[in-house]
Amino acid sequence: MQISWPASLQLYSPLMLSKTYSEVRTVEQSLATKTPSLLAMVRQGYCNRKLLTALLMAHLVNLDAFLKAKKGLSTEEIELITEEVIEKYGWVLTMADLHLIFRNAKLGKYGELYNNLTCAKVIKWFDDYHAERMDTAERMSREADEKRYSDNAVPDNFSLDMLGYTRDEDGVWHIDPDKVQARNEAQIKAEAVRRTREDAKAAERREAQQEYFRLKHEAIIRSILAKPEEERTDNECEYLRMETL
Repeated sequence: MQISWPASLQLYSPLMLSKTYSEVRTVEQSLATKTPSLLAMVRQGYCNRKLLTALLMAHLVNLDAFLKAKKGLSTEEIELITEEVIEKYGWVLTMADLHLIFRNAKLGKYGELYNNLTCAKVIKWFDDYHAERMDTAERMSREADEKRYSDNAVPDNFSLDMLGYTRDEDGVWHIDPDKVQARNEAQIKAEAVRRTREDAKAAERREAQQEYFRLKHEAIIRSILAKPEEERTDNECEYLRMETL
């Protein structure tokens, strides 16, 4: 399947996907990439629905060729799998997830094929992965909540004075408006500082991800250019051609 991938999809083509996510080995690492879901890529303008479908079909063709099962996937089965995956998991799974699913399949982590690769087997891979992904995401969210709770635990020296109360001569606590105002102002300033830091960290993560993909792209170009022209594959030649557009 020879397709001219636009620049926004070059790193996700069958030739480049494993290189783009070469460090992703677990579901946790896939979730940590924070890449957009398949249909979010369409919504964000990376590609249209038709090209996304072609991209997923190309990966399934590549997988079928790699596994070399005596009974491989037919064109009809590939189309059916693609439609099912996009409809069921298009808003959940990312390209990093696809890399991990295809990698696990190639390594035999979904069990023996017995030279019989069927539509039902491949869809079950996606179903099983999605279930594991949901469990992992829930666990990671719970652990993050527990950490936040621990970080925000009530200090040992906590007192009503911290909440803006003042004790009178009889030992009775009363709200002190000045203390309350000062406390609110301090909280507002602290929240503003926290948000500024979070925004800065988010910007750093975006820049780091963009730089990572830029360097990855340059590394791929260098590796292709290092080969004699007669040894380059059609996909590699197409990649270089798109680079010059």
